[in-house]
Amino acid sequence: MKDFLNRYMASNRNLQKQNESELSTIFSSTIEILAKTVGPRAFRPVRALNAAVIDSIMTGLARRIKSGPIKNTHQLVEKYEALLKNSAYRNSVETGTSQEANVTTRLGLATAAFAELK
Repeated sequence: MKDFLNRYMASNRNLQKQNESELSTIFSSTIEILAKTVGPRAFRPVRALNAAVIDSIMTGLARRIKSGPIKNTHQLVEKYEALLKNSAYRNSVETGTSQEANVTTRLGLATAAFAELK
């Protein structure tokens, strides 16, 4: 995880891959829709904040938002709930969260869960 983040930051140090405005807009839109739909429990599948849930939910939803606004907020909540019930997803956010296989699994599952939102 550390190597991945360092490589990305080095390659986008001067905001050449994605500009500041684009990153800021996507981040704000992602946080806003999560706050309105799922609320404060979005990153707390049990009790405490879970960094692995944060990275995967934010990534999956941000990837979807890049293609346009989400209008069906009920569907978003359904997809979120289904993702949290998925045993492969749960395993990837509960143990060995920095292992490459778990990172790949949770990002893939979250991206797939939100990809078809209307």
